[in-house]
Amino acid sequence: NGVSPPDAEAIFSHGQGLFNEGKLIEAIEDFDDVIRSNRYHSRVYMYRGEARRELGNLPGAVTDLRTAVDMGRSTEWAHQAYTLLGNCLLEDGNNDDAIEHLKHAMVLERDYQPAISILADAYYARGLDRSEKGRFGEAIEDFDAALALNPNHTDAYEKKGIAQHKLEDNM
Repeated sequence: NGVSPPDAEAIFSHGQGLFNEGKLIEAIEDFDDVIRSNRYHSRVYMYRGEARRELGNLPGAVTDLRTAVDMGRSTEWAHQAYTLLGNCLLEDGNNDDAIEHLKHAMVLERDYQPAISILADAYYARGLDRSEKGRFGEAIEDFDAALALNPNHTDAYEKKGIAQHKLEDNM
């Protein structure tokens, strides 16, 4: 980008600004510079991972977000890293892993709304998957978990009713 702030923290701040402006490719370039200069700057992995996700690079995003989680477990923003990783895993169809990371985010920050919302969606997605595989009892449990987190999740109500009907038909 031609302008390179003198230290890793300044480059990181510049990259955050680019990220917030939606200039994701330029932000990633700044984040790459920070990583090259300071491998232990875990928060930069969180931002680069989210930028990669927004650009459609889920494998790169998951790798970065796993690094952010591994390096930043005791930081004040760890719940955000777990939430972003859970969201990527959900988008990638890895519902079980997504649920585990999102539950961990909620352990760290109990009322963190993004984690609660995404976790409800992850339970819903896993419920759909289980329902498609004929595991209706487990699907109902997942739909119930989604509804406990988000009582307004109308799709979960609908799919739970269908799963209950199919479960009764199979008995």
